[in-house]
Amino acid sequence: MNTYVNRFFLTMNNYRDEVVLSFLQEAPIFTEVEQLPESNVTSVADLVMSSRSAREFAEKLLEMLDSELPEQIESK
Repeated sequence: MNTYVNRFFLTMNNYRDEVVLSFLQEAPIFTEVEQLPESNVTSVADLVMSSRSAREFAEKLLEMLDSELPEQIESK
């Protein structure tokens, strides 16, 4: 199942050997007559990975974003 996310934040532990990627979905709040100025933020997923895996993830993401054609990239 795919889930849309439009916000994220990253955290690293004090030993710098694990990273937490938190993905969030921010959506406007509507009443029956108007959109309210605040928004609703929902946590979608929290992923904990080694810094090595996080670095590989970042490299592969950049590789995919810089490529001409959409593709699927797997980790080693």
